Amino acid sequence: GIKPVPDYNTGHDFTAFIAKINAIMKENSVFQGGGNIRFIDNGHDAIIAAYRFDGAKTREEFLVLCNFDTFKQQGISIDLNRHLGGTNMRSLEDLLTNNSITPANGRLEITMEPCSAMVLKILP
Repeated sequence: GIKPVPDYNTGHDFTAFIAKINAIMKENSVFQGGGNIRFIDNGHDAIIAAYRFDGAKTREEFLVLCNFDTFKQQGISIDLNRHLGGTNMRSLEDLLTNNSITPANGRLEITMEPCSAMVLKILP
């Protein structure tokens, strides 16, 4: 017969987070195509960092970071000059928190909470 659906309630509601991610992807065409992603995390053990770019430089570009460690904070240092050469970057805006980040000397130094994400819009 039909078995009851198991209860997977973790005590966390990710509905608003997923809705925000979906809205960002819908509003920014750079996320709607392929061949425009470069991983820039240098093989980090827990954090995946990707650069979503526009080869023609006519659309906004983004850095997307996810910490897949579910137990502890993780830090990452990314040499933006090496990975994003030629990108005119003044600061970054996290579209999930509305916080601004100003890279120092061409480096992005980030500490991320467990099981967290950032969608950083590159501001010229």
